[in-house]
Amino acid sequence: MKIAILSDVHANYGALAAVLAHASAEYGDDIKFLQLGDLVNYGPRPNEVVDELRRLTAAGRVLVNLAGNHEAALLGRERERFAHQRGRDALDTTAAQIREDNHVFLREQLSYAPVVFELGGQRVLCVHGSLADLFWGSLRGSETAASAYRDYALVVCGHTHVPCFHEEFFTDENPRRRNQRKTMFINPGSVGQPRNHDPRAQYTVWDVGRDAFSFHKIDYDIAAEQACFAADADAFYRSRLEQGL
Repeated sequence: MKIAILSDVHANYGALAAVLAHASAEYGDDIKFLQLGDLVNYGPRPNEVVDELRRLTAAGRVLVNLAGNHEAALLGRERERFAHQRGRDALDTTAAQIREDNHVFLREQLSYAPVVFELGGQRVLCVHGSLADLFWGSLRGSETAASAYRDYALVVCGHTHVPCFHEEFFTDENPRRRNQRKTMFINPGSVGQPRNHDPRAQYTVWDVGRDAFSFHKIDYDIAAEQACFAADADAFYRSRLEQGL
C-alpha cells in the first residue's frame, strides 16, 4: 500500500494540481492521502484548493485531514503569532475570498488535534507542528528526541516547508533490538510554498509494506500561478514562488 503525504499547499492550486496528477500517474488513481494542514493563506486560490480536498475527501481518499496554523488563525486562534503583519493581512484577504461552504468544511471537517492510527502493525502520529506546540511548533533537531514520540513507529508532520527524514532511537526493554525502539520522522515538504530554495511542488509517498519513502519535486507553471494574484496583492508572496523561499 502506498500513501501520498501532502502539507502546506497554501492556496497554490497549480502546485496541488501538478502533485495530484503526478501521484495518479505514478501510483494510480486510487492512491490515498495524508493531508497535514495549511491548505489556505498566502496563495491566490484558496477556494480551488479546498474544493479539490473536498472532492478527495468525499471519494474516501483522504485518510487524515489536519488543520494547520493558518486554518486555526482563520477561525481566530493565535493570529498574534504571525511573524509579520503581512501574514495577518494575507489572512484577511483569504477570509474575504473563501466561500461559506468551504469555510464550513475547514471548520468542521478538518482535525484541530493530532491524529493517531495504526497501519501495517505500526502506530502512526500525524501532527501539523509538534506535540509541544500543535500548530506553530517544528519537529526538527533535538526536538525529535522528546519522550512523547517514543511509542510511535512513524511521526508525520508539516509546518517547516522543508522535506526531512529522520530516525530517533529510544531506550527499550527488548534485548532482541539491543534495547532500542525506533521512531521515524517524515516531513513531506511544502506543496505550494517550498522553503528549501527549490520552487518545485514537493510531496512524499510512503510505501507502507516496505517502510520506504519517496520524496518528489514536481514542476508546475509558476508564472501562471503568479498571474492569479490580485494586482494589489503583496508582491512578496508572488515572488517567493519562483525562488523556493
